[in-house]
Amino acid sequence: MAIKRRRALVSGLTFGVLCQVACSFAFAISPTGQLDQSVVFRLYDIDRQKPYEAKLTRFMVLELNGADKGTMMWHLEGGSRATETVTYGQTPPGLRELMPAKPLTKGSSYRVFAQASGPSGAGSAVKDFMIDGNGTVQADSRR
Repeated sequence: MAIKRRRALVSGLTFGVLCQVACSFAFAISPTGQLDQSVVFRLYDIDRQKPYEAKLTRFMVLELNGADKGTMMWHLEGGSRATETVTYGQTPPGLRELMPAKPLTKGSSYRVFAQASGPSGAGSAVKDFMIDGNGTVQADSRR
């Protein structure tokens, strides 16, 4: 009886790990733009290197202020409609704003975080960026 339980436990754990791998997808976020125009976050399919349309379930922008602790700048949740882009301060259809967008500032560093669901499961992406002295968005190449 103990052997059957052990096999069932191992089978269950194996299924859980496989589902985590098989039931997820990889996408990236590319922040672009200018403060005096608009800051846009584009979703990309990492595997195919092309724009990706996903149902965002959570979208957050944080201002980084030392030791990876951040101040929430904007927070959206939802996920009923797919999108390829999010413009800072403009809530896409299907999402709801949990915290209104605060102004981004020159010389500050930020982190954008997105969770999404798609045909192959769920996934998430994180990207750091800063606004330089000219107001241009500069994506961090390290993350």
